[in-house]
Amino acid sequence: MKKIQSFLLVLSVFNLELLLASSRYNFAKKIVAATAAIGSAGLGFQALEEYQIDTEYQKTQDKFKVLGVRYMNEVTSKDSSIIALTQKHSQEIGSIIEGTEKRAIRSGLYQAAALSKIKYEFLNSKDLGLRKDLRLAWINNEKEYGVVATRNIPAHTPIGIYAGQLRHTSEIEDHNYAFDSLYIYPQGQNRVVIGELQVDAKSSGNITRFINGSYVDEQPNCAVHCIIDRNENPQLVYVTTQVIKPGEELTIDYGSKYPWHKK
Repeated sequence: MKKIQSFLLVLSVFNLELLLASSRYNFAKKIVAATAAIGSAGLGFQALEEYQIDTEYQKTQDKFKVLGVRYMNEVTSKDSSIIALTQKHSQEIGSIIEGTEKRAIRSGLYQAAALSKIKYEFLNSKDLGLRKDLRLAWINNEKEYGVVATRNIPAHTPIGIYAGQLRHTSEIEDHNYAFDSLYIYPQGQNRVVIGELQVDAKSSGNITRFINGSYVDEQPNCAVHCIIDRNENPQLVYVTTQVIKPGEELTIDYGSKYPWHKK
């Protein structure tokens, strides 16, 4: 009797493996994985160079491309995954970050990474929290206040989310100046636009709203990345691009039209 049970168990496992193999094959036909993994700047993740994803949500045979997308998955579960957009391709992907298409992209990237055996690193939710090794300090009469480090902060370290009230751009009258390469616009003081949404940190927010722009002859030591969080909301994350020493000011490139982006 035990031999029969063992045989049936082996047969069941074999059939299950055949079923999974068939599913993987069918799914692989729908996803064209990256031809190569490229090392991306910013958070230091591996980037998938290019995807063409067919999805069951699409009623037509049209395909859409997702270029330069870094995939980040929380350790807890796939449902908590978030997508980070590279600076170069933020605008291109801006039209497909809503609804079922966005969920399909998130799922497709996870599956494609697994199919092509591309390694990716983890970003925990705690990494998106505000660091405690920052303080507000007087910089000079031109910049006034800014943010400085209280101890060494490694390169590619998330500083925190640029927090504020999320609004729709229908409330905006005009754009004063724009981030280079990003579909993100500083709107006056303490206000940033992401596509058709804006983060208004004037009345609420955190210390990241005091991070100043770099001078034209200075290399900024931070960069901004747009992510989609687990609640399907866009967020801005400030990330260091180099080691920041104690007492050193954190700066970012807001673009050539930023008030002190000139000498």
